[in-house]
Amino acid sequence: MQVQIRIRGEWQICEFDGQLLDVTVGSLAPLPQTLVCPRLTQACPDLFCPFNCAGRGVCNYDNIFNGTVRPACECFDTSDTSLGCSDSQIPDGDFLRDASGLFDNLEENFLDALVAVFVDDPELWTTASWAWAAGMITILLVLLLCICSSCWPKRKRKI
Repeated sequence: MQVQIRIRGEWQICEFDGQLLDVTVGSLAPLPQTLVCPRLTQACPDLFCPFNCAGRGVCNYDNIFNGTVRPACECFDTSDTSLGCSDSQIPDGDFLRDASGLFDNLEENFLDALVAVFVDDPELWTTASWAWAAGMITILLVLLLCICSSCWPKRKRKI
């Protein structure tokens, strides 16, 4: 959609919101100016639903109001009669606190706890993550001991 603006007999075309157009104004000494294209919803409010139905409804572009086609919101909440569905309630998140109705389809992989050691914050580690971390530290210490012991001088045995 485009907005056409007439300046000094010339039509300027705004192809998107905030577009900058170079125009000249003034009749005696034309001055170069920059025109900032308006938001399409402000220039043509009858082409859009109020507040885009606030994400709580669907815009019906075929709605007829007083014999004129004028978009209107059809709210998901049928008791909401506001223009932009702004009176609809937003879910409060209770469904997140009670997971009894949800299915547990997640299968925990044996190595997920190991990946958590390298990716997650230690505060989020599970018992298995701590076990993996302890095992890796133990292996590291054994390897370090083996390397260091190979560098120690050997004792001479007395016969």
